[in-house]
Amino acid sequence: MGNTVRAKLFKIREKKKAKQHSRWIDRQIQSDLTKKKSEIKCLVSGIYGSGKTTLIHHMDLIYNPNLLNEEILECRKRIYMEVFRSLIAIIQEMKKDQCLKLKFLSYSYPDFLNFSVDIITKSAMDRINSDLNYTNSYENIDLLYFAVLDNLLWHANLSNNGCKLPSEISNALKRLWSDVDIKIWYKQHKDRLDSCHHFFLKRLMEILNDNYTPVEQDILHAGNTTKNNLNEVKCQLDTGITIWLIDVYTKLSYTSNANRWLNYFIDAPAIINIVDLSCYDQVDHENGYNPMQESIAYFHSLCRAQWLRESTIFLCLNKKDIFASKITHSSLRGCFPDYTGRDEYHEASQHILSQFLQMNTNEHMYNIYPLFTSAIDPESVRLLAILLLAIILLAIDAINGSKHHASQTIKSTKQDHAIEFMIDEVINTAMKTQKIPGVALGVFRRGEIIFSKVYGYSNLEHEVPVKLETMFQSGSVGKQFTSMAIMMLVEHEKLQLDDKIQKYFHDAPIEWANITIRNLLTHTSGMVSYSPDLNFQQAYTEDDVYNIIKSTTLIYQPGQQFSYSNFGYIMLGFLIQRVTNQSYANFIHEHIFRPLGMKTARIINETSIIPNRASGYVFIDDHIINQPWVSPIFNTMADGSFYFNIYDMVKWDEALYSDVLLKRQASFDEMWSPVKLNGNITYEYGFGWSLLEAINGMRIIEHGGSWQGFRTMIVRVPEDERTVFLFTNMNRPTVDVRKIAHDVLHIYNAQLAVKPTFDYQSQ
Repeated sequence: MGNTVRAKLFKIREKKKAKQHSRWIDRQIQSDLTKKKSEIKCLVSGIYGSGKTTLIHHMDLIYNPNLLNEEILECRKRIYMEVFRSLIAIIQEMKKDQCLKLKFLSYSYPDFLNFSVDIITKSAMDRINSDLNYTNSYENIDLLYFAVLDNLLWHANLSNNGCKLPSEISNALKRLWSDVDIKIWYKQHKDRLDSCHHFFLKRLMEILNDNYTPVEQDILHAGNTTKNNLNEVKCQLDTGITIWLIDVYTKLSYTSNANRWLNYFIDAPAIINIVDLSCYDQVDHENGYNPMQESIAYFHSLCRAQWLRESTIFLCLNKKDIFASKITHSSLRGCFPDYTGRDEYHEASQHILSQFLQMNTNEHMYNIYPLFTSAIDPESVRLLAILLLAIILLAIDAINGSKHHASQTIKSTKQDHAIEFMIDEVINTAMKTQKIPGVALGVFRRGEIIFSKVYGYSNLEHEVPVKLETMFQSGSVGKQFTSMAIMMLVEHEKLQLDDKIQKYFHDAPIEWANITIRNLLTHTSGMVSYSPDLNFQQAYTEDDVYNIIKSTTLIYQPGQQFSYSNFGYIMLGFLIQRVTNQSYANFIHEHIFRPLGMKTARIINETSIIPNRASGYVFIDDHIINQPWVSPIFNTMADGSFYFNIYDMVKWDEALYSDVLLKRQASFDEMWSPVKLNGNITYEYGFGWSLLEAINGMRIIEHGGSWQGFRTMIVRVPEDERTVFLFTNMNRPTVDVRKIAHDVLHIYNAQLAVKPTFDYQSQ
C-alpha cells in the first residue's frame, strides 16, 4: 500500500517536472524566436584583399550615421598606421626588385611587430633622428627603424596628444615619401600596390599635418582588418533590429578555408560576396593562384550550397574605379583567354559579371543581385545597404509567420512594400545624381500594371508634380510604332520587306537602288542619322526634309553594316504616307492608338492644348534649363515623335502579347529577329528594337529614346512576361535610363544581367 502511494506521488512529481520542463522549453523557443526576429546574421565573404572590411565599415556608418563622430579620435591611430604600411609596401616591393639600398637585419619583419611599447626608448628615437640626417632618407636605415615606428604607432598611447602623431614620426614619414628614388619606383610600378595603399599615399601629406582631422573616406579606408578568421560588425537600427555583418577571413584557396564557414550561415537571409574587380591580372605569389579565378570558384561553391538555397546573394564587384583605370592598359584576356570584347570598362566588367553568374547552376536559386561598388562611390554602397535591409525585412516577415506561410510571403503586401522600398532607392538615387526633375515608372505583367509610381516634377517653374497621367515625349521609343505600322502593311500585302524603296520613291537617288524597306527598319541602309547641315530651328516643310535626305550621301553600301539612322525611319514615315494616302500621324492614330484604347497617346503638337503635358529640360553649364525650341516639322516625323503616359504604354505592352494588331506570330518573330548583314553576319537589332540575351538565357527586347528634353526606356522580357517602362524629363548624356530600368528589372529578377550591344542613347 505504501509503495503504491509513493509510486503515485513519484509519478505526480515527475509529471509536474515534465510540465515545468516543457514550459521552460517553450520559453526558450519563444526567447530564441524573439531573438531571431530582432537579430539577423549576414555572411560577408570573399577572398583576402577584396575590400570586405572597408565595405562593411561603410555600411555600418550608413546604418549608424552617428558612429562617424564617435570614431574620429580613435581612428587616427589606424589611419597613421595605414600611412606607414603604405610606405612599407613600397619598401618591400623595392626590395624584391633589388633596387633598395637599405641594409636589412637578419630578423624577420613579423618578429618586430610583436615587440611591446617598452622598446620605444629615447635612444631608439635618437637613432631614428640621426638616421634621417643622411642625404638619402632610407639609404642607411635598416628594418629596425620601420619596426620601431610600427610599434610606436600601434602601441603608444596617443590620446594625451589628442591622438596627434608626434612631429618626429610625421617628419620621418614625409621625408621618406619625398625621396626621389621612391617617387620614381612608385610612378613606374604603382599597379603592384593595392587601392588602400594608393589612397593613403595620395593623402599622406595632408594626414601628417598637425591640424589633420579624419574625413569619412579616411575612416572607411582604415577599417579594422579581419582577425582570428572572423570579424563581427553589429549594426543596431532604430527599429530595434540588429544586423550582424559577419566577415569571414578567406584566403586562397577557397577549398581549404572558405567552405567550412558556410554551415555556420544556414538560413541566413543574405550573403554579401565581394570580389575585387581589379585583381584579374594578379597572381598570388605564395601559391600561384589568380585571385579572380579563385573568386569565381568560391562563388560557385556558394551557389551549390544546399543550405543557402533560400538566401539572397549580393554579388559585389568591388573596386570598380581601379578596374576602370587599369583595364585600358592591362588586357582582360590574360585572365579570360576567350574574351573577344574591347578592353574598356563597360564591356570588360560585363564579361566578368557573366563569368560569375554562369556559376549559378542551381536551378532553384534565382535570387542573386549583382552590384558594382567602390569605396569612393558612396551611392553604390548605400544602394547595397538599402537592398540588404529590404531583404532582411522580408526575412523577419517570414519568421513572424509560420514556415507554411513563409513561401507565400513573397506574394504578400509586405514584400510589395520591400520591393517599393528598393525601387524608390534606385529612382531617388538616379534623380539625385543625374539631376532628373521628374520620373514616371511602370512595371507591367502581360498588359497589367503590377507596379507604378511617380517622382518629382513634370514642370519645375510651377512645381507641378508628376502623375501617372503625365504626358512625356517618346523619343526613339516611337520607332517601334513605325515598325509595327510597316508590319501591319506587310500582313495586308500593301508592301513587302525586301521591296526596293525606289519602287515607292521614283525620284530617289541612284545610290539608293539597293536600299530595301528591311534596310530602313534595321538601320542598315547606309543613311546617316541626321545630316550635319540640318538645322533643327529652321522652319522646314516635309518636302524640304525629304530633299535634304536625298542630297545626303550614303556612308556605306546597303546591308554592309549597322549604323543608327533617324533619317531611315523618317523615310519609313514618308513610305507609310505614300502607300496609305494618310499622314503618318493619322495612320498611327487610326490603326494603332484607337484599336488599343491608347486614349491619350498622340503625335507631338506644340500649339495644341495637351492636358498633363510635362516640360522637357536639358542641363547646360551646371544649370537646368528649358529644352530649346525645335521646328514643329521634326515633331511629326516617324523617328519618334509621340506623347505617351503610363496608361498608354500598358495598352501597348498588352498588344505585343495579342493578335489585335498583328495576326501572325511570324510577324512578331520577324520584327524581333537579329538583322543579317552582308557576308551572313548578324547584328542584334530587329525592327525598332534592340535585342539582347540575359545571363539566364531569357531574351530581352528593349529600346530607349531621347528628344526635346526627355529620355525614355522600355525593357521587355517576353519569357518572363514582364516589362519596365520609364519616362524622364531630362535629356543629357549622363541620364542613364537604360541602367535605371534594368536596376528595377533586377529587383524582380536578378538573373537578367545583359551585355549591351548598342548605345542608342548617344545617338
